[in-house]
Amino acid sequence: MSWPCNYCGYTNSDRVNVCANCGTKRGANQATREPQKTKTAKGSEKKEVKPADYLNFAAWIKAIGVTAFLAVIIVTNPLISSLNDSIMSFANFLNPDNTLTDAMWIVWVIAAICLLALFFYTLRYNSIWLGIVLIFVFTLVTVVLPMVYENNPTLAAALCTITNPQNVAYCQAGLSGNVPPAVKVGPTGVANVYFNTATYGMTLFGREDEYGNGIDINLDIYAMPIRVSNPSDTRIVKNFYVVSAQLYNSSASMKSSAKKPLGDPLTPDRCTQVSKCTLGPGDEMIINLRGSGVLADSTSAGAEVRLEYSYDYVGEGQNDFIFAANWTDLSRAKETSEGAKKFEGPVDVTVYFVPDSIVAPDASLYNGNVYVQVYLSKDEDVAHAQIRSPINITMFYGYTAGHDVFAAAKTCMASWGDDLSISTTYSTGAKTDSVEFGGTTLSVKQQLSCTYPYSLTPEDVNYPKTVKFVVRVDYSYIGKLTKRGILIQRTITPVD
Repeated sequence: MSWPCNYCGYTNSDRVNVCANCGTKRGANQATREPQKTKTAKGSEKKEVKPADYLNFAAWIKAIGVTAFLAVIIVTNPLISSLNDSIMSFANFLNPDNTLTDAMWIVWVIAAICLLALFFYTLRYNSIWLGIVLIFVFTLVTVVLPMVYENNPTLAAALCTITNPQNVAYCQAGLSGNVPPAVKVGPTGVANVYFNTATYGMTLFGREDEYGNGIDINLDIYAMPIRVSNPSDTRIVKNFYVVSAQLYNSSASMKSSAKKPLGDPLTPDRCTQVSKCTLGPGDEMIINLRGSGVLADSTSAGAEVRLEYSYDYVGEGQNDFIFAANWTDLSRAKETSEGAKKFEGPVDVTVYFVPDSIVAPDASLYNGNVYVQVYLSKDEDVAHAQIRSPINITMFYGYTAGHDVFAAAKTCMASWGDDLSISTTYSTGAKTDSVEFGGTTLSVKQQLSCTYPYSLTPEDVNYPKTVKFVVRVDYSYIGKLTKRGILIQRTITPVD
């Protein structure tokens, strides 16, 4: 019988097939060549390397198929843009002169080399398994892992730090939620609001019949006082008003979902949305929340008041950025620096930099980028704030006030994702960049990250140059309070 050998041609044998050219033995039912085993110097066996068959039509189809399929996935995947950003960050980290301005070609060259290698591997071995594995891994990385990141901020922060070494603070704060430390100057509470129940407001009055069955609750004679004060000696609280105040039925054993409003909302006797109040330094006022009407209610034995209020305030934060020619000068300058501070108010504004300073002993380091990070955070989860546009970043120059090292165009990105624009105003020894956006709600934390290109002269680092950054954020704070334990006292009314 005869059998085809893909590498040696044809031969015949009664029982055992033998390739006439290479001597490889075959079983009668075999159709492909078995690698010939040869003896090494120590007597061990090793397999002969199978030569490539570049004329195999099936191998060409497989190579073209898996390579083209993976190429389409790569080209159409948004991972390419984020990969480009990571490569740019790493390249600039290694190249502080920033002479590398575009790294997108690096991404495409790497992708092309990898695809070409996959093509020749598949053609050489006539196997699509490597391509299938790569397609699976790439899909896992680009589809599954992002969903894991959303539910695992610690993992996301770690991977972000590895791929974005020049902006570590952005990764650690923006993803893991850790805001850099800053000294708090002034109180958190600038409009202290609390229920003033020392004399009244803890009892509702209603009626019941002679059999002890409830009839109704009289809200016309009910009032709950709240006390509002401004503890600051210098700052003003503007536009304070009661957003809403509502009675709910309540008891120690009642679930929140079972609580229902009792009657119409309570009405404040002052500080309403159409007539807002201003609290000067040290001011204090009483606001009475009054009920109205008679509510048919036969079951409620207790109640609670839920209050929501709002006021306008300005949050501030500051920090010093230092340029120096050597580490000794930098250390001395940091000793006199005020460092990171966040000032009074319920919303903390923390200013931070990556890197936190620049040591430039020669002209090769006179140009680069400083990443200015602005973190907005608060402690209370029951409140939130409406952040208003713009956020103003003011730079005050020190010893060489006439030279603006941050004169180049700046760009900003925000965790809330709006399109940002920057306008600049100048004053003596200072410059303010106003970052404008559509507005955002601060529920727990938000972050603004701005790229400030710098350009130094020898005079800027002969003596350490300190640039003070002061960031002002306007916001409307919305706070909530709940007063429980209000009793409903009913008087007996005979039934005719």
